[in-house]
Amino acid sequence: MNAGYSRSKAATRNDDASFDPNNHEYFIYDPRGAGIGAYAGYNFQFSNNIVAGVEVNGAYSFADSDNVPHRTNSGSVDPNFVGYSKLKNQGSALVRMGYAFDAFLPYVTAGVAVSNFEDGWTHIAGNTYSKSQTRVGWAAGLGVEYGLSPSWVMRADYLYADYGKTRDLDFSDDQGNSWYAGTKDSLTVGTFKLGVAYKF
Repeated sequence: MNAGYSRSKAATRNDDASFDPNNHEYFIYDPRGAGIGAYAGYNFQFSNNIVAGVEVNGAYSFADSDNVPHRTNSGSVDPNFVGYSKLKNQGSALVRMGYAFDAFLPYVTAGVAVSNFEDGWTHIAGNTYSKSQTRVGWAAGLGVEYGLSPSWVMRADYLYADYGKTRDLDFSDDQGNSWYAGTKDSLTVGTFKLGVAYKF
């Protein structure tokens, strides 16, 4: 199992000309918070102490951001809207390679990451608009593992995930109506984790 802390950067921009052709509004989110999860994998150590392996990770994240200002393309704040974001579940499938120094194993890792991200905003009149989507991207990181005993290991690592950009997203209001079809956004996540595992 593992526990960690995530800090993300996300941006949502409205380019729907039917909404306002002269003003492309946007939010810049910074969801951050703790998370808890589990991982499992397989490693093989070669005779020259090089270690190669694969692993899968899954975690529930409590990262969020509230009271995010709504900005126009001039950078001014529009007080009629307040944004929020939530980084929920995270997962990854990774390959890793390292070099064993007795009980220590520094390593690098890379692979595919998946995350569930929700964002939206509330209008001063009380209407809330939101969207939730599952994002897939690439991930890379590094870490170090230490053997506490022949069966138990602990580790510390950092993983950076980039989910790229999406466009033509629909936000839904409280009644389920779709709005702002021209919206596009981006998402990146950096996560530091501490973990402990049992070796079979």
